[in-house]
Amino acid sequence: MQQLPLGVQLRATAVFTSYAPGRNVAALAAVKHVVSAGAGAPLWLWGAAGSGKTHLLQSALAAWDEANGAAAYLPLALPGLQASMLAGLENFGLLALDELDAVAGNTAMETALFHLWNGLLERGACVLLAARQPPAGVGIRLPDLASRFASSLVMQLQAPDDTELPEVLRVMAVQRGLELGPGVAAFLLRRVRRDTHQLTVLMERLDAAALAAQRALTVPFVREVIGGG
Repeated sequence: MQQLPLGVQLRATAVFTSYAPGRNVAALAAVKHVVSAGAGAPLWLWGAAGSGKTHLLQSALAAWDEANGAAAYLPLALPGLQASMLAGLENFGLLALDELDAVAGNTAMETALFHLWNGLLERGACVLLAARQPPAGVGIRLPDLASRFASSLVMQLQAPDDTELPEVLRVMAVQRGLELGPGVAAFLLRRVRRDTHQLTVLMERLDAAALAAQRALTVPFVREVIGGG
């Protein structure tokens, strides 16, 4: 796997086994198919913040077989990103473009994406895309690029609901070698913002604290770490 020299960092915990799909089983299967087959139509994932888009894109890179060519992940909301920096990305076997909403209406970026898209498909590369809206709702102004995006396989991701969040936390804990004590998930979910990004950040904090203190994740210990009654 290769990363771009733009300060992009991938989460080590962003792997398929740490993703609790909930209602997103079909989307998870579609991303896995692209990775395992090393081929397939461009796949566009969309959903609200915290629905797991970035996790799936980064998981694809973690599972990618470099025999199919190197892979790269690029969030288009990256500060300082310029259209010229997209040159050469068509040479990757798998390219995951995140936060496409960030460049909608930017003429230079849309033009660069149009040429990149054509280059990727000419070389038979795998393309994963993510945004908060489907292609028609993102606001792309370049008609040719909008039509290219519209040709993707489009799948919506649902953020985990109250019945799914305990399982999300359990999977995150297991992936880190932790076990949630009785009532810990309920305690956490009453006190934190309920989206997958915030829960991931929280679990990383708890993991570090548990390792340092050599403590299990019980309610009293978690209360010490995050505060709250």
